[in-house]
Amino acid sequence: VGKGGGAIYESASTILERQMLHMGSLAVQPNSNVLKSSFFNPNLEPKLPAGKRRRGQPNQVWAKYVYEQCLSAAGNRQNLLQYWQSSHAAKSAWVRKVQQHCT
Repeated sequence: VGKGGGAIYESASTILERQMLHMGSLAVQPNSNVLKSSFFNPNLEPKLPAGKRRRGQPNQVWAKYVYEQCLSAAGNRQNLLQYWQSSHAAKSAWVRKVQQHCT
């Protein structure tokens, strides 16, 4: 860990990596999973709050941001859905792709 901004950058990168891996692990859960259904629509896009946001609430929803980072890492939605399969090979490939994206 370097001095100054390097430490902050590495921490943000580590947090993003964990968030992307967590989102991928949620995506492969069965549709009956309550946590999955609270984060994703049936088409595996993140659920966004409906209506006008309350005063003081952030404009950015973390699920939307992390999903966009996942799309960026995968290249496109079709590739992302392939990474988000429940097979061991797909999970391993997703971990490698996320690590590559976050470093």
